Amino acid sequence: MVERTEVLVVGGGLAGATTALFLADEGVSVTLIEEGVVGGKASGANAGSVHLQIPYPEFCELGEGWAAGFGSLLPVLLESVALWQHLAQRLGPACAVSLDGGLLVATTPAQMALIEAKTALERARGVPTEVIGRT
Repeated sequence: MVERTEVLVVGGGLAGATTALFLADEGVSVTLIEEGVVGGKASGANAGSVHLQIPYPEFCELGEGWAAGFGSLLPVLLESVALWQHLAQRLGPACAVSLDGGLLVATTPAQMALIEAKTALERARGVPTEVIGRT
């Protein structure tokens, strides 16, 4: 008997393996091919980063107009975080995901004003962001 597949996924890195997983969840007959060990190259060897904010250096350099355009990506990044959390729950220790947040520190009033402006744009796009002042 010849086995048939509806979708052939070439590459067993993060994108390929996740694509194959979700296709199989939908009942699609999928075959994944990988030259070596699945997840054994770049996807399994880097520190990785899940970033859910407007990049601060670019915000400072390019301004609020640029950040407003970048802000249209924030809902997609929010969905990405939800996907990572789903994968971490589903795969357990095999998918080591840590979403610990980040911290920006202002040393001048001008820097604090930039952080507050960036935070306002992020909040407007649904990103849970806080500004903590001096205590």
